[in-house]
Amino acid sequence: MASSAFKLALELVRTRYDPARYNGYLFYASDGENYSDDHAAASEALRQLAALLNYIGYVETRPGTLRPTETEMHSLLGELQRSGAPAWSHVAR
Repeated sequence: MASSAFKLALELVRTRYDPARYNGYLFYASDGENYSDDHAAASEALRQLAALLNYIGYVETRPGTLRPTETEMHSLLGELQRSGAPAWSHVAR
């Protein structure tokens, strides 16, 4: 569940790295898999992070052959990008 990592990052930013004092960056690498039941929680945590960070980057690893369909994480991060969330970088695949 990707939301658990994003919630932890959000907690760390809020408790240790005041955005008024620090430039914050999140880089997330994934195979693209995530539970569809986690979509809303992961999306909300990423939106909150985007409001506090200077930059979010994402890379999707693809061991073996290319997948014919879009992954859950690619879909989620694409939605965030299209919503105009601040601190967003394009999805590198």
